[in-house]
Amino acid sequence: NPHFTSGDDYWRLEVIRPASATVDILGRGSAPAEAGGRAAQLRVVALGPERWHAQFYQAGLTLEEGAPYTLAFWARSDRARPLSLNCNVDTGDGHSLGLVADRLPLSREWRPVTLLFTATRTVPGHGRLTFVLGDATGIVELAAVSLRRGRESQPEGGNIVRNGGFQTGTEPWLLEATDPAAATLQAVGAAPGGAPGRVARIEIARLGREPWHVQLMQDGLNLEHGEPYTLAFWARADRVRLLPLTATLDLPDWHAVGLHGQVTLGPEWRKHVLTFTVLNTIKEHTRLAFLLGDSPGVVELAGISLVRERLPGRLDPQQTHPMVGAWGTRPPAPPYYFTFNADGTGTVGTAPPSPRAPRARGSSAFRWSVEGDGQRVMIGGRRYSWRVEGTGSDARLILTDSRRRTRTLWRR
Repeated sequence: NPHFTSGDDYWRLEVIRPASATVDILGRGSAPAEAGGRAAQLRVVALGPERWHAQFYQAGLTLEEGAPYTLAFWARSDRARPLSLNCNVDTGDGHSLGLVADRLPLSREWRPVTLLFTATRTVPGHGRLTFVLGDATGIVELAAVSLRRGRESQPEGGNIVRNGGFQTGTEPWLLEATDPAAATLQAVGAAPGGAPGRVARIEIARLGREPWHVQLMQDGLNLEHGEPYTLAFWARADRVRLLPLTATLDLPDWHAVGLHGQVTLGPEWRKHVLTFTVLNTIKEHTRLAFLLGDSPGVVELAGISLVRERLPGRLDPQQTHPMVGAWGTRPPAPPYYFTFNADGTGTVGTAPPSPRAPRARGSSAFRWSVEGDGQRVMIGGRRYSWRVEGTGSDARLILTDSRRRTRTLWRR
């Protein structure tokens, strides 16, 4: 029920007193035109001691271990305020599945949000996507919430991590052990799997009071707010153990900036790849940390890389592309109806789009993106040149394929 066309089915508002909140599914047309469907209006009347004492979530999701996912939605509020969200298991210890987005800024204007992450430590049928509402009172509206396996991004640029292959020893990496914890770090041997450089060997002799009391970290990384990144590395341990890893600020208040994952290590070398979206960071002040204080023993790391990703055709919400919106053919042409969303998704069908029938027969989803100089677009894997002529209800979108065949669509 991503468009709330069947009310709040599958969604739940959970409130722990003294917090107070309500949910109302608004009528047709309440969501932005680019999103379709309806909007869920969440009104927070009173706060509790913890911000998660008011939360809106969907549970029972199945995510695949180690797979990349793209979360997309639209949001706005009645005043400037933050919105936090996460993806956790809905059973047992409630551990994170790899997505923690803290304090996304909202305003009165609808804003599309796209977040990439890699699912870790999954439990089939027990994933939960949660919007945390207890940061402030007031109204939050959500629309077109989708969680899809896969990502449309591609690597862009070089390795942001310095000396990720430990070719020049262990600097500028820092092994921090907070008393009474004790650990050592040295560069040894050759990296596995054809990765360049050497191996960082960390031996944890004594634990501290918290897992982060032993951590291998690198400060001063220059990451950008709202951009996706992919972290890749090789790792093994002398026994089966968990390895938590985070990206945070490297100065007070050290808040998380998007990466909050865990991987399982064993005696065999294994390559791990985690994608995440950076939020609320400060230029040249991101810290990448491997948390080693869960158990004693030996952990080895190699071939660490952190690369920025590029989302093809991602659109600035302040500069909406002219193609965004609903279009359709006119007689005598056969009936086709297209919707191009600002987040690069779209649908095509033989019946007019309706929030009451999101899965109407004859409709299908596609991805679209702007290419090169902006005069070409990829729609469902096919390349077209495009132009928009006219204005208002007389506006028409003219698409021409590589064989010079033309299709004209009219603004709806």
